[in-house]
Amino acid sequence: MRRRRESFAWLARPNAVVGLSLLGVIGLLAIIGAAATPYDPLVLSYEDRLEAPSREHWLGTDQFGRDTFSRLAVAAGTSLTVSVLTVAFALVTGTLVGAVAGYVGGWCDRIVMMLVEALMAFPGILLALGIMAVIGPRRYGVVLALGLAYAPNVVRVVRGVVLSVREKEFVEASRALGNSGAYTVLSHVVPACISPLTVIGTAMFGGALLTESALSFLGLGVPPPAPTWGGMLSDATLYMSVAPWLSVFPGLAISATLLGVNLFGDALRDRLDPRMRGL
Repeated sequence: MRRRRESFAWLARPNAVVGLSLLGVIGLLAIIGAAATPYDPLVLSYEDRLEAPSREHWLGTDQFGRDTFSRLAVAAGTSLTVSVLTVAFALVTGTLVGAVAGYVGGWCDRIVMMLVEALMAFPGILLALGIMAVIGPRRYGVVLALGLAYAPNVVRVVRGVVLSVREKEFVEASRALGNSGAYTVLSHVVPACISPLTVIGTAMFGGALLTESALSFLGLGVPPPAPTWGGMLSDATLYMSVAPWLSVFPGLAISATLLGVNLFGDALRDRLDPRMRGL
């Protein structure tokens, strides 16, 4: 029992508490958006255009009279879903490719790393922009574009871990027992990558959220009428002087999510880093 309490003690650190609290608020907002919003986020009401925050509309209305809070809540679910799917796609794809390249070695490793270095020569958002320009703006197109942009980083991390693990005694023992290469990689090599993948996945989530918002701001993200934080910011640029709340609240939502992810990621990194234990 004492050991179990110690294993969860890192959650009581200030950065973990603040990070989880912020993510909890954003998660609650996404649940509200999925379950029941005060108003339909897609219904137009020209009589209520650009209303300031009030009892009826807590965060005001936009240029089409749509309730800002309802759109913000639905956009939270959209942004979080795209970010989670992006991270999952990048981790699974990058882990499989990196594990195979590091374990097999030779020409396979050289070809994979040449492709990875070629992809990493382009900034992630520029690569995502190129892919989105080809396939067009759509929800799962954003996931594919961002996943392919972030996967090379995962490949490099996993390959480095596999190269240091593949000659260990337990891997040699698995080979000696006659286990296949696929079984050895999945059962003994990939589990050694869990700690670094957890850290890089947390950092990647924040980057995916920010890039998705940037793509939506540029009109290449999830297509309208589905609300997104980046799309709401893009629409608000024409009304900064008369309706500042249209840009303030989506900006605060993005900032709070990124801050929560970064703080929780720092606490998680300290927990998984042996050099930080006991501090």
